[in-house]
This record gives sequence, structure tokens and C-alpha cells, in this order.
Amino acid sequence: MPKPPKVKKLKNIDKFTFELNKKSFEVNNNYLILKLRYNSKTKKWKKIKIKLPPYVKNITSVRITYYLGLFYVDIVNEVYIEELKPIGNYKAGIDLNVNNFVVLTSTNPLLKSLIISGGELKAFNQWWNKLKSKIQSKIDLTKNHIEKLKSERKEVPKKLYLKLKSLIRRFRLLCIHRKQWFDNHLHRFTKYLALFLFITGHDKVFVSNNILRAKNRCNLSSKANERFVYLPFRVFIDKLAYKLKWFGIVLIEVDESWTSKSSCISDDIHKIQNLVDKVRNKLSLCGERIKRGLLLVKKLNKVFNADVNASYNILKIGCRIKDLSKLFNQKLLMKKLCNPIKVRVFKFIEILQSVIPESPVVRAGDRVIVKSLLCGGNGFIPECFIIQ
Repeated sequence: MPKPPKVKKLKNIDKFTFELNKKSFEVNNNYLILKLRYNSKTKKWKKIKIKLPPYVKNITSVRITYYLGLFYVDIVNEVYIEELKPIGNYKAGIDLNVNNFVVLTSTNPLLKSLIISGGELKAFNQWWNKLKSKIQSKIDLTKNHIEKLKSERKEVPKKLYLKLKSLIRRFRLLCIHRKQWFDNHLHRFTKYLALFLFITGHDKVFVSNNILRAKNRCNLSSKANERFVYLPFRVFIDKLAYKLKWFGIVLIEVDESWTSKSSCISDDIHKIQNLVDKVRNKLSLCGERIKRGLLLVKKLNKVFNADVNASYNILKIGCRIKDLSKLFNQKLLMKKLCNPIKVRVFKFIEILQSVIPESPVVRAGDRVIVKSLLCGGNGFIPECFIIQ
């Protein structure tokens, strides 16, 4: 006979969320008071008081989230935010990679091609994976030791149980640290990337999504997994889309198949993607990968950065154009392809923080609006990103 379901213990659950209705919380003198349990004997509620930031008002709902031993309180409030509209109609293409985390190209003739290296993200990810594997190994050894003692019908020392409990808690704290680290830095990076796209006059951004499909199907070595599988590309795309909405910019995900092998100058990427696999494999392309990260265009006998080339192909797919000559003349296109600027994620944030003044910044909840950008934002574009 099947057994009836039992209530799961918190230690066996990684994450769950429940929402409180309006009767379960109240606001009093900048404090949020949560009514968690009613005591029938004392006829009083067991309450938790949380101090609210001064800008949080008109709270509509409260969610309590449990994640790996910690509780988080998510507060949903209504804030009137002035609608922003793009200050231009340029388009941008973004190619996502492991080493070159974001490769940004644009139809804006003033902007250089931009490679934002994800070295810091990759280094943190590798450190986290090594530490995780060490702790996981200790947990497995301790569990095996306990099981062996049980199978031999020997008494298991309390020290072993305490050691196992301590290791599991350490493992959970490590997972929480990783989530918080990536959430924090990706929030900062996407905020300034969205701001950069706004002040440079973009209204649409096309992002490659094939890297997400590759992650879901991959069966790589442990070293490749450390570099590739655990990088949160989906989190990055979702955060960027959310931030771009502040400025009225639309993010569209596109198929990036064959973008790094096809030349953005000579090949028709639309035609190549529509071909059947058998025909496509026999097709002689104008581009050839000669080294890791380099593409040789045979017709021009020139070498370009493969990721920049892929980003321009993504731009062609998004804009539905066959030839980049409709956007740029030959000289400008060569400048954009041959002279990309490369910066690290944290350096990119630092550069934008230095050129955007503090005084016009208005905070509404977690949103930052730079009002002065509405009356001509080109003055705030860093010089290192402009084609001279």
C-alpha cells in the first residue's frame, strides 16, 4: 500500500516561496511588521519587524523565500516612474562567450566594436568550482564512513554526524555566496550596459541565445564545465532585458548558428542558416577560422576577431539585411572590424561611473534614471569608445 505524503523537513528542501496576504503584514513608522503565527493562549501574533528604506512606500505584497537555510523577504511596492523613450534608433548586436563575455557591435557610426572580457567572472567561477569539489568530496567520504559503520553494526560517533552537518552547512553557504556574488555584479554590469546603450542612442538590442542551448545539451570534461556550464548566461540576459525596459529599449534573442564561421562582409548569413544541414556542410564559406578567436576572410585576405565578426552577423540577422554596406561605408566598416576595444567587466563599470555625473541621478526604488541624458546624452559617451 502506498504511504500518505508527509511534510518535508526544511533541511531536505533547497528553495521554496510563499506569499503573505494584506492581513498578514502591516507598515508602522517605516517598519514592516510580519504576522507569522497566532498564539491562541496569549491571543497575540508572533511578529517580525523589518526596517524599511525611506523610498519604499505603497507596499502591495510580501513574499518570504527560503533558500539553503536562509530566509529572504521580498517586498513588492508600487512606484510611479517616468517613462523614458530611446534618444535614437540605432541597433546593437551582442555575442555571448566564455572568455569574451559580451561582444557588442552597433549601427551607430561613432561607436567602436566593444569586447567586454569576463575574466573576473571566469576566475571566480573556477575558484568556486574547485572549493565546491573539495567540500563535496569530504561530504561523500564522511557519508561513506557512516554507512560503513552502520553496515558493520557499529556505533556511529556523534563527531561524525556533527562533521557531516558542518560540511553540508559550509557547502550551502558556498552556494549562497556564489548566487549573491553573481547577482550583485551582474546587476551592476547590466545597469551600466543598459545605460551605455541608452546614451549611445539604441532602441533595439539583438542577443545570441545558442550558448544557452549548448549548455543544456553539453557533456564536457570537468575543466570545460568549470569554465562554461556554470556561467549564468540566462541570468545575464534576463537582467539586461529588465534594465533595458527602463529606457524603452527592446531586447530580442536571435539564432547565432554559423555566425562565427561566416564572413559578415562576404557571406549571406540568412541564406546559410536556411540551408539544409547536408548542403550547408558542403558549402564553401568566405571565412575560415585559422586560430582560436581569429577569422580569415579569403576574399579580402584580412584577419578579423571571430567574435566581433559573429556579433555583426547577429546584427545582420536582427536587422534583416544581407549586406553591411547598407549601414557603413567600406572604410568605417574596416575600422569597426579591425580596431575593437577590449575592457574587463569591472573596468567597463569604472569607466562609465567616471563619466556620468552624480548630481542628476534620481533613485526610485532600485531604479536609477539619469535625467540629463534626455537632453543629449552623447556628451557622456566615454572617449575611448568613440571612433576618432
